[in-house]
Amino acid sequence: MLGRGRQPSHAKDKKRQMTMVWGAPAGFAVDWDWQRRLAIMGETARSRWGTLRMGTCHEEGEDMAAQAVTLEVAERITAAARKKAAELSVAMNIAVVDAGSNLVSFARMDGAWLGSIDIALGKAYTARAFDMPTKDLAEKAQPEQPLFGIEATNPGRIVIFPGGIPLWGDGAVVGAVGVSGGMVDQDQAVAEAGVRAFSSGS
Repeated sequence: MLGRGRQPSHAKDKKRQMTMVWGAPAGFAVDWDWQRRLAIMGETARSRWGTLRMGTCHEEGEDMAAQAVTLEVAERITAAARKKAAELSVAMNIAVVDAGSNLVSFARMDGAWLGSIDIALGKAYTARAFDMPTKDLAEKAQPEQPLFGIEATNPGRIVIFPGGIPLWGDGAVVGAVGVSGGMVDQDQAVAEAGVRAFSSGS
């Protein structure tokens, strides 16, 4: 028999799992265990793409050079991304962050949307925060998917549009690139061009 004021253990567990998302519509709650679900997603991604393939264009067996995201490296990534954006005739905002999600380089091409500045920064942050491309995160954040509502966390920072990709080096995430300014497929293509420049070291 339960003592007065005590809750059954299963009720406590349920209460602990129900998370009210700050900044979400009134009454919005998500029944999740973030760490468990993200860990499962991370393991699935690593097993599917190998150690570092998540969302990039690398061929099987190709290794990404282990390197820190210095200003020189970030500028190389940005230059490659700008070149791809020019090929697409779209002005882009391009952000590159290091392993700590600190901004290393940012470029706003002439005429790029002002409203896309924060989106590019958010994509880079999101890709590093969850160590997966924002394109993949978007798929898991749809209704009835395990991460539905995740964009309501970390208010103003989580972006689930394609165009953010983590930078992998020696089996670990060392940074990320975020691109915004075009259609989402164009953002993704420009971000991938930046990742290729990082992986090739040129």
